[in-house]
Amino acid sequence: MKTRIAAWTVLVIGAQALIGCGGSNAPNNPLNPSPPPPPTATPTPPPRSLPVDLTGKYALTFEAAPSCEQLPPEFRTRTYTASIGYAGPAHSGTSHYFYAELSGARFHGEYSRLVINVAGNSVRFDLSDNIVAEKPAPDTYLMIAGSGGAAAVDPSDLSTISTSFDGFFEYCVTTSSFKPGSHCPVDVIARAACTSKDSRWTLTRR
Repeated sequence: MKTRIAAWTVLVIGAQALIGCGGSNAPNNPLNPSPPPPPTATPTPPPRSLPVDLTGKYALTFEAAPSCEQLPPEFRTRTYTASIGYAGPAHSGTSHYFYAELSGARFHGEYSRLVINVAGNSVRFDLSDNIVAEKPAPDTYLMIAGSGGAAAVDPSDLSTISTSFDGFFEYCVTTSSFKPGSHCPVDVIARAACTSKDSRWTLTRR
């Protein structure tokens, strides 16, 4: 368990250095993302003084912007189950980190874990340094990345949290060797990608 705690400490430290991506029509997901390590076996409860406690189970939905018509319709909106736990405080002392373990779909490798930053009443996902990589069918992949998207929340009502973010969605079908984060191989059977600041993420408490 000590090893896992140390691993998540490294992840939290690394999260402080995340840099947001600017919006464009070109792919801008991370080139060499590293999957986050697993959370601690016994999660640490957040401080009682923390205004926003996200621990619990949610539905997490990523929606590509309406302008992303090049993506197949079934991949423009993806909903996963998110089990959120507390990871620890940031060194700055002004924010705290939570982790989200995603389930409810088939993921590629370990790319099913996210870091969430909570600062005061603001909740932010940042996927500029790691990605969600889903494998919805054999030889079919969907990568979701992005940055920004801080949602102001009411601590007394965490039933739904939602905001726009600079999101990147890339879909491809390929029989070649695939490494998430390096984009789809050249010899793809099908491929579509879109980046827009009008993408959206939504957390709905279950």
